[in-house]
Amino acid sequence: MPLPPLSTIPPEVVSLDDYEALARERVEESAWAYLSGGAADEITLRENRAAFERLKLSPRILRDLASANTRLELFGQSYAHPIFVAPTAFHRLFHPEGERATVLGASVMESCMTVSSSSGELLEDLA
Repeated sequence: MPLPPLSTIPPEVVSLDDYEALARERVEESAWAYLSGGAADEITLRENRAAFERLKLSPRILRDLASANTRLELFGQSYAHPIFVAPTAFHRLFHPEGERATVLGASVMESCMTVSSSSGELLEDLA
């Protein structure tokens, strides 16, 4: 039986591995298989993981970062960071409110969500 949805992100969850471990312990096994798997031979899944591992951060030592932020503007919209929710299906496997909960979460985090053509909700109901 899965655990109830979280209302906040635990402070110790800071990396992709942390998020995966948290998800694995909180969702049913079949939902985890869907979430962690990829289509066909999982080439895109492996490439995405490899792309994240290639990212390098440049430290800014002894610099004034008082006004630093991750904000960006894209197509006239301002976002808190360059992290968006990609189109996926079956959101109700992970939350009883399905895509509605995902839209709310993206909004709270000042992000956006691309709705899947396989969404369990009408686009008009998510706008």
